[in-house]
Amino acid sequence: MSYRQKAVYWLVDFVVPNFITKYGREELGGRILIASRQLWSLISGSQVRSALIGPGYVKAETKKPSGEVDFNEPISAVIFDPTELRRSEPLPLVNIFSPEVIDPLEESSKEEIESVVRRIMVTRGRPLVQEKLAEVKSLTSIPTLEYTSTSKIRLEIKLTSGVSKARFALSGIHKKIYNPLTSKLSDARHNYDEVENLNILWVDRRKLVAPSKKVLSEWTIIEQSAERTKPEETMRDGYDQITDEYRRTLNFIKANLSSYILK
Repeated sequence: MSYRQKAVYWLVDFVVPNFITKYGREELGGRILIASRQLWSLISGSQVRSALIGPGYVKAETKKPSGEVDFNEPISAVIFDPTELRRSEPLPLVNIFSPEVIDPLEESSKEEIESVVRRIMVTRGRPLVQEKLAEVKSLTSIPTLEYTSTSKIRLEIKLTSGVSKARFALSGIHKKIYNPLTSKLSDARHNYDEVENLNILWVDRRKLVAPSKKVLSEWTIIEQSAERTKPEETMRDGYDQITDEYRRTLNFIKANLSSYILK
């Protein structure tokens, strides 16, 4: 997907063991619905993370000895470590292998989305195949790994395009998570306008994290650095990059409200 990619809704399942809440560490599981222009890659030193950036909502439950407790939270991003993701292991999991992607404007293709997810999982994460052919390192980028049988990575991406189909999927099938998101997007209190007041679901840290300069300044969005040609753009503070990307996505949604807030 290009730098000018239009926002789409990503609906993903997730499970985070040992999630940190005010009551201690508990298992958190449920769904995330978030509008993001693509699946981004973030880098800080030798660390690489994947991210969906934009207005979103978490509808989940924490498992306690006394029972399950609802966990509902508006967010500005979800960040996770792609090397932790597995289909069959009990690790913190954002199920990016089989997301449901809903595109009211019909600007995206399934092939584009699959390409981005595959690239994240093969070159940024720990590949899902066993035999490594080569590892190429350069002074200016993270290592690129080449593996055999990358076609074995089975993705099950469901793409829904068009306003009428999006209305059926969001306002109908997924209304329990869609309605809280859109009610906050359209609320007169402008809940999603102040990115500083919206937490990030940071999966590998097992907690909600406030998007402060201290937390985000060292991170860089790789795709934006690669696509912009001005040196001053590539050297921008990570906090500014990430919060600007959030605002860009939010502003696009506001400019196309009738396509993203469906009644």
